[in-house]
Amino acid sequence: MSKLWLAGAGVLILAGLAGCVEEEAGPQFANNPPTATSAPAGELPTAVPATPPTFATPVVAATPVTIEDVLGTRGAVKRIFLASSTSVWAISDSGENQAILDAGPDEQVVAIGPSPDATRVAAIVFWDRGRASSLLILDADGGLVGEFDLPRETAASPAPTTAGADNVSVDWSPQGDRILLLTGDGRLLTFAVEEDATPEPLDLGAVDGAILEPAWSPTGQQIAFLREDAEARTRSLAVYDLQSGETTDLVGPATGRTAVEFAWEPGGQGLLFTEGSALSTAISGIDLWRISADGDGRELVASAGAAAPVARITAVTPSPDGKSVAYAVLVPGDGAPAVDSVWVRDLDGGQGVRLGLPSVRSVENIWWTSKGLAIATVADRRGVPILAVLLVAPNGNVSALWAEPLRAATPAPVASPNVGDEG
Repeated sequence: MSKLWLAGAGVLILAGLAGCVEEEAGPQFANNPPTATSAPAGELPTAVPATPPTFATPVVAATPVTIEDVLGTRGAVKRIFLASSTSVWAISDSGENQAILDAGPDEQVVAIGPSPDATRVAAIVFWDRGRASSLLILDADGGLVGEFDLPRETAASPAPTTAGADNVSVDWSPQGDRILLLTGDGRLLTFAVEEDATPEPLDLGAVDGAILEPAWSPTGQQIAFLREDAEARTRSLAVYDLQSGETTDLVGPATGRTAVEFAWEPGGQGLLFTEGSALSTAISGIDLWRISADGDGRELVASAGAAAPVARITAVTPSPDGKSVAYAVLVPGDGAPAVDSVWVRDLDGGQGVRLGLPSVRSVENIWWTSKGLAIATVADRRGVPILAVLLVAPNGNVSALWAEPLRAATPAPVASPNVGDEG
């Protein structure tokens, strides 16, 4: 069994940052934030000195959307969960926070997923030098709700394609009664959230390639996933129907394009996804699209080329009410991709608002909360990378909700996926 130390202390940093917005007619987006590099451990500064530049907010007749229009939402949670390889934090949108899990010396947090009401979080932890793994379920105060040893691969249950530890993921059913796991050896398992539950394998049928980022639909009737063919260097987006057992390819390499990431729209009838010309670590044109869950009604939401001559889209996060979508834009930087901007766009009208943020090295994840948009970022201060959560209020004001120095040998943060309504 795992030997995790469940901690209850955290760090709170609140500082006022000048917010700004800028409206543009063209769409803007980004993908694959740069990895946070290690740095010597350092004390967290008592103030956040970075102050973003102030931008004018032009009034354009053809762009009636306001920042209140796109940031105002219903059904958002009051809490988010964030993790590094050694810790898991629970952070409320009021600034209250605590480290609810600290891993031991031989343990590594590899994936987390919040329950739909954001009252619990599931974490997959590797231990015993990666030879064993456990699923932990914690409440928001760090209490251990359940712990389950994950089965190791056997000859009777071979993985379709070994994807490695970096491919581990965890997701909850919309009812919060089951958990979907993608293991490091490429298997899909489901757990009932109950005492003495045992994992049940989920067979998606013949899958040509590795399964990536499986996610339950908001209706609970389907599972969407990316399918990667490493040899052909392509990714496709597919949806598996749990009742019929059929898999529908929504976006495939036959078009000469490849899917990069996706997110379910809250109603479960469609998905947002990003798509580029080929799998690559380089910045390239990666656009944002919208498609129905049956593969019909594909439409362009945003073109990366509208942000910059060379740009890509990432961290695509629809609002809980389905009105808006938040995203970041990456452009080529000095040896690594650079964050150009973060945007929120109205999905019906197509108009967007650029958020005024301080300069950051990367955008790790974005969440919708009851008090605004929370953005996990990595920024440098005096040579030390700082993991910080910025909160953009509906009026556009930006504040630092939480911050923590990234310690030496700590990989990039493990950010929780999209969260649902809080009960």
